[in-house]
Amino acid sequence: MKTKLITLAVIATAASAQAQVANGNFDSFSVSGINNGVNTEINKGDIFATDSFSNWSLINKAKVYVTGKSTAAAFIEADRATGTNKVTQKINIRTAGLYTISFDSYTIDKSPNTSSFNAYIGGVTTNAYKEESDLSSTARSFTANLKVGSYELGFENNASGTQVGTYIDNVRMSTVPEPSSTALLGLGGLALILRRKK
Repeated sequence: MKTKLITLAVIATAASAQAQVANGNFDSFSVSGINNGVNTEINKGDIFATDSFSNWSLINKAKVYVTGKSTAAAFIEADRATGTNKVTQKINIRTAGLYTISFDSYTIDKSPNTSSFNAYIGGVTTNAYKEESDLSSTARSFTANLKVGSYELGFENNASGTQVGTYIDNVRMSTVPEPSSTALLGLGGLALILRRKK
């Protein structure tokens, strides 16, 4: 019984440290007006004139890219004539620690040009990426050491010249377990296995 309690305590501690990204798959959205058909590396969809995401802020030329009746991604246009184009969300960290932020990125179909963008957590880290038109999405991640508090999680264009826009999807955030917690969880699991064998 004690072994089970130890294991459950470690799992509960790890779960409490999670920082939830709301609507990370961008599938809660609202669109209206004239749409513009687009072929991307992974699918066909539409970008609408008037749009919004639940829990995300669309700034300047950032749009909703709809790929089905209930699926979407964030599109960040390359044109910076009116300023930086970005999609952002306020996240609240309740437990300090090292976090991994994961997401997928892709660009338009069969383009000789790349897209450039930044993924960032305001005041902590900014990571620059380049997306090739290689007919597939790219799984990416970065880490950030965060204290308790509120932060802006965002994706912004960093394009120049003939570069094209970027599509962002499946944003997730999770803690990086401390070595002591990982070891304790492993020992708890091993003890459960040995106990069951008896």
